[in-house]
Amino acid sequence: ALGSDPEALPLLRERLADAAPTVRVAAVRMLAGDPGSRVLLRERLVDRAGTVRAAAVYAVMSDPESWGLLRERLQDDDDLGPSGRRTGEVIRAAAVTALARDPSAKPLLLERLADPAPTVRAAAVYALARDEASRALVRGALVDKASGVRAAAAHALCTTHAAARGVALASLEEDARWAPAFRAARGQPLGGRGPLSGGGAPLGGAESV
Repeated sequence: ALGSDPEALPLLRERLADAAPTVRVAAVRMLAGDPGSRVLLRERLVDRAGTVRAAAVYAVMSDPESWGLLRERLQDDDDLGPSGRRTGEVIRAAAVTALARDPSAKPLLLERLADPAPTVRAAAVYALARDEASRALVRGALVDKASGVRAAAAHALCTTHAAARGVALASLEEDARWAPAFRAARGQPLGGRGPLSGGGAPLGGAESV
């Protein structure tokens, strides 16, 4: 409620320096839509608490003046938050998503395709999918060791590059993790291969990249 009250803005800005990380997180979230608080929100990108840095990344991701600091967050460590969740990978994934709008950040996003965290690799796949020069690397994510990254690569290619749709879908159709769902959706036995129910074309088609 305080976030929508202009008279409460000074109080919320003070809470950005509160001793409790949970309070700082709440203040960051409430001030996220306030242009007058952007400078203060940028300061939280280097907060000592990972949960606060994560909240700050989301709060400033649409602000081009924050891109320099967001680049630093691509190297954030996987420190454990109060809940035991690794905040570093959340921060890095959010920073990747934000920096997709920054053309000069492309080399840094390419590096994130090899990030140890699947969530970050998936974010990098989406961030780079529209870049024709990076498409071969995005296709490489179709064989990533993490099923979520493979699915992200297939979805990203299907939605950004029509010619790659067949290859992307075919890769998931043969994927040990996703094949059962694909075949169930097609209305065929798990051991069978046949046309889509209703007479449609087979998944994968004859398209090529």
